[in-house]
Order: sequence, then C-alpha cells, then structure tokens
Amino acid sequence: MDASSMLGVTGLGIAGGEKLRIVAEGADAEAVLDALEELLSTPEDEL
Repeated sequence: MDASSMLGVTGLGIAGGEKLRIVAEGADAEAVLDALEELLSTPEDEL
C-alpha cells in the first residue's frame, strides 16, 4: 500500500507485537524511516 497518508497507515489495524515491513524510496528515504522508527517506538502518552 502507498503509505503517504497516515490515515491509511493507522487504518491497517496493526496491533502491538505484530511485525510490519516498511520500504521507503527516494532521496529522503533514510530520514523518513528514521523518523518513523522514532515515532513508532515512542509511547503514546509521550507524543
């Protein structure tokens, strides 16, 4: 799926402990993946 929309990503219904493979392409791919990893590893109450 194209994950350019956070609504689409959150609508996947992925539960804690499940695995998700994310692939990014383009000039900013590494920075985007780093930011996404930070977001996903931050407890919800700290966002």
